[in-house]
Amino acid sequence: MDERDLLQYKEKLEQRRRQLIEQVQRSENVGREAESEEEIKDMVDKAVSSYIKERMFSQSNADRRMLLMVAEALDRIERGEFGICPSCEEEIGSKRLHAIPWARLCLRCQEEVEKGEG
Repeated sequence: MDERDLLQYKEKLEQRRRQLIEQVQRSENVGREAESEEEIKDMVDKAVSSYIKERMFSQSNADRRMLLMVAEALDRIERGEFGICPSCEEEIGSKRLHAIPWARLCLRCQEEVEKGEG
């Protein structure tokens, strides 16, 4: 992979990392606001508040997992391992990296993992 492509992936990953950090912070703030509501008037309000907190918690967890994958991809760039599948040691296709720059495995190895073969 040439330096220009690597720099583009790095910029894309850093931008995604900033977006995810903002999303996680927003989710945490909404969760705190829902918890700090002083008086919930009836069961419907209580159910809605509970749903909002659960949804924000779930979204925050998904964003945190994605943030971890992005951070790992940035680490691979720094170590000179980005774009190489650790399973088969082949290059990860540029189409896959363009679509999912945090991809750790090539498409074939990822499919094997998903089928339970890898």
